[in-house]
Amino acid sequence: MRVAVGRASDFYGPRVLEGTPGDRVFIPALRGGTLQALGRLDMPHTYTYMPDIGKALVLLGQREEALGQAWHVPSAPAATMQQVIDQVLALTGQKVKIQLAGRGTLRLLGLFMPIMRELQKTLYQFDAPFIVDSSKFERAFGLHATPLAQGLATTLDWYRGHLAAAGPQPARA
Repeated sequence: MRVAVGRASDFYGPRVLEGTPGDRVFIPALRGGTLQALGRLDMPHTYTYMPDIGKALVLLGQREEALGQAWHVPSAPAATMQQVIDQVLALTGQKVKIQLAGRGTLRLLGLFMPIMRELQKTLYQFDAPFIVDSSKFERAFGLHATPLAQGLATTLDWYRGHLAAAGPQPARA
């Protein structure tokens, strides 16, 4: 079977609720309350914008030269979670508390929540630099990542509409 493999880092964007960052960042940024993050806030991490993933996968499915290879889809340059949070809060004007979930917290929550047990296995991605290089894809196909600031702004706009449609909800404490 002839295939091309498209790989993305942690993704975010419109309609992405469970991503990193996802609803635990964007909703408190819009409503106030407590924002939740994994690992260290000061480690560079690559985030991939979901619409870029879609465009890249379509392109990989259309191009013969993509077959038989793995490709990191276009991703903006790495940013720390603190930089992401700062950009999001600058766009919303909110002030929030930040709650970090480290190994101990995930271990404790994992006793009751299976997803938290699983997150423990990937926490290394947030405790050290986690950088994905998509330059091979960009050189081969000319598709570049949406800048992080633009992706965050568009994602916030989607969350505003999503929350308005859902009606009033209490802020996360």
